[in-house]
Amino acid sequence: METYEKWLKALRLKMALFAILLVLSSFVLANKTIDAYVWLIAFIVALGTINTMPTNDYFDREHDKLKGKTFASENEHVFLFVVVILWLIVFMLSCIVLYYSRYQASILFVCIMLGVFYSFTRKFPMLSATTVAFASALITLLPLAKSEISITLFSSTFLFIFAREIVKDVEDKDIDKKIDKNGNVYKKTLPVILNTETALIIAGFVLTSGIICSLFLIKFSGKFYVIWIPILILSVFCFIFYPNKYAIGEKYLDIGILIMLFSFLYPSIVNIYHDCLAYIAYIFELIGFYYPIK
Repeated sequence: METYEKWLKALRLKMALFAILLVLSSFVLANKTIDAYVWLIAFIVALGTINTMPTNDYFDREHDKLKGKTFASENEHVFLFVVVILWLIVFMLSCIVLYYSRYQASILFVCIMLGVFYSFTRKFPMLSATTVAFASALITLLPLAKSEISITLFSSTFLFIFAREIVKDVEDKDIDKKIDKNGNVYKKTLPVILNTETALIIAGFVLTSGIICSLFLIKFSGKFYVIWIPILILSVFCFIFYPNKYAIGEKYLDIGILIMLFSFLYPSIVNIYHDCLAYIAYIFELIGFYYPIK
């Protein structure tokens, strides 16, 4: 059971949920129908997102010992096997997409490359955070919506995730600034290059820019914007004015993003709900019952 829990933690399933919601929201905002093909793309993106985590853990297994994380180093052969198999599955599924759309397959292949080589970006200043933000934003271009919606969603996603990655780097600052065997700082993140307070202020302003961009998407959010916008603003206040409570701000950021994506999907969820009720009513009628639907 303990090993099972460690694998669940290593896969970071929360990020897979975010990836699925982001893909589905992108297609809904592009006025595309969520069909089996879209679900296939969402599954590919989610699987790639999940596999990026153990891939990074495998390459950072020795460094992670400093954080007290020894699961990857103790099971490095298993980690390598799982990583290779999952990337092969992601690649083969992306080849299916290639049959239908070269454009969408190209985006998936780029995301695969970013996921595989993410661990090597640590040697370049701020490149690791930029890579994660760019890969996340790139997902929003999958529907090929040539409009201001696509640009706005891409920009706001990049800024939200970039701010989140800066905050995550703050958590690992003491470990990342240690000198590696080559005499270099292990990971050149913004908190390491500057300092924690300055990095959080920058994260706050980046997040503010993301909120401003997302205002152009309010009309697709129904009345939910009265929830997620204040939550994101609270996150900004935590980063800028209460740096010692940045962890709370990070939770607000995650919650705000998830509510925002859910709000884009809400009309589709309602339609699916009514369709399910209609199918249930039809089935009951077939077996001789009557189920009124208002």
